[in-house]
Amino acid sequence: MKRLLFRILRRPAKVASFPRWAVVLVAGSLAGTAVLSAAQSPAPPAVAETAATAVGRAPRIEFATPNYDFGRVGAGQVVKHDFVFTNTGNATLVLTEVRPGCGCTTSGTWDSEVEPGRTGRIPIQFNSGGFSGRTSKSISVRCNDPQRPSLFLQISADVWTPVTLQPASVYFNLTGESPTNQVRTVRLVSNLDGPLTLEEPETESAAFRTHLKTVQPGREYELEVTTVLPLPTSYVHAPITIKTSSPEVPVLTVPATAMVQPVVTVMPATLTLPANWVPGGVAPAVTLRNTGSQPLVLTDPTLNVEGATVQVNELQPGRLFRLMLQIPAGAALRPGERWEVKVKTSHPSYPEITVPVVQAPRPATTTTLRPPLRPVTPPPPPPGAPLGPTYR
Repeated sequence: MKRLLFRILRRPAKVASFPRWAVVLVAGSLAGTAVLSAAQSPAPPAVAETAATAVGRAPRIEFATPNYDFGRVGAGQVVKHDFVFTNTGNATLVLTEVRPGCGCTTSGTWDSEVEPGRTGRIPIQFNSGGFSGRTSKSISVRCNDPQRPSLFLQISADVWTPVTLQPASVYFNLTGESPTNQVRTVRLVSNLDGPLTLEEPETESAAFRTHLKTVQPGREYELEVTTVLPLPTSYVHAPITIKTSSPEVPVLTVPATAMVQPVVTVMPATLTLPANWVPGGVAPAVTLRNTGSQPLVLTDPTLNVEGATVQVNELQPGRLFRLMLQIPAGAALRPGERWEVKVKTSHPSYPEITVPVVQAPRPATTTTLRPPLRPVTPPPPPPGAPLGPTYR
């Protein structure tokens, strides 16, 4: 190794002819190391695309018009419109969400990806049923445009009805103390070009009495609705119909509803104890609420169980009460039996309130029958084997 190094160092002319590189061999007593060095480093590998080349590449969304007016639309008519947009950027435009403002405007299948320079559409459908007069609805759009990631479109319409009903229905929320002369009034206004005449209102329910009054002949009327107590049931719903002279709307319908709430309500009406309830544990409770005009007074609360007590807690004076039951340990509510909580009140229509107390049925227990165990007889020994223990 030393001789080879000496020969190379003694030949400088040969070294000068090397093309811009040199080989140096360093020899040591124990080891040698070869190092390759270049007089000029090679060029670094090319990069496909740097971050700088991506600067300025982004989609841009532009709508021909973000607002559209349907103009005059007949009540109940379904109208449609396509919002057209263009991608004016230099990257793919992606629409991630199109959400109508309410269930009245529904969108069809929109163009979710649009290349630069291309156009897309968002179809919108509007159902004018249940609307009257000037109506506007909005649609939210989300996309990957960095400048406008979220935007809103708007549709509007003048919903036209031949006859306007204000309000469109009547509702009575009554109690046992409600006066019988409660009246609900519906205003009927004709939007037709010619005069409109109405016949007398009709209803199949005896719970409502109606009267039609003319405000402006051929143009405006008032429908008065009155409840007739007592109602046949605590809840009554019936349509009131009015025949008209117009072929566009031959019959007008006004829904009428009446509900009677008791002055004193009991919750629950039947107290059901859990199947695993144990007397002496958590005390069950009954709540009483008074919605009458006068404060309520409760007296003499009882429970027909020996040793049981009923405590009256007045949460809101004269209005809200809670009856806490204390049932002693050892009391048993047999299947099919029931206890009764009773309390007297100061209301003449509710002199005494009774709440049944029952217990949920216990789950049936199932018994798994297993076959009896049989003694196991060992197999007989092989021929020639000793019959007893063997000692050695």
